[in-house]
Amino acid sequence: MNIFNTTIKVLSVKTIILVTLMLLPQFGQAQGNNPNTVIIGKWTVDRAASLAGISAEDNAMLNESPEFRTNIQQGLYNRTFSFNQDGTFGQVDGHGNQMNGAWELQGQTLTIRSSSGKVWIQQIVQLDQNLLALQQAPKGEALPIVPILYLTKN
Repeated sequence: MNIFNTTIKVLSVKTIILVTLMLLPQFGQAQGNNPNTVIIGKWTVDRAASLAGISAEDNAMLNESPEFRTNIQQGLYNRTFSFNQDGTFGQVDGHGNQMNGAWELQGQTLTIRSSSGKVWIQQIVQLDQNLLALQQAPKGEALPIVPILYLTKN
């Protein structure tokens, strides 16, 4: 009886170890897909993809004002976002303007608070290891000219 109990205990321990080893890779993959982890890093705006989403109406308006179109395009050129592990945020736009603050992700809602107190709320349309698509929220009644910002991870 004693040998039987010892054998059962050894088999139970080995089974637990085996199951644990089989689940570890799946746990690691789940951790790697955590949006709060995936978003961390430096991202650059894909200007062509972002500008492609401009509505026909807004495109017509931009065609009437080449200076405004150039200003928007320049603002997106080499625009970078940095999401840090500690919840801090940085952005540099194509004009060289810098902004720092904090970021928070709850579900698909990304909230960015600048150090000056401004708040931007955006919806994550897509997020994976290399692509972040942010749907811009309206500012009052004004709809954003660039409705979705497409960013690639550096």
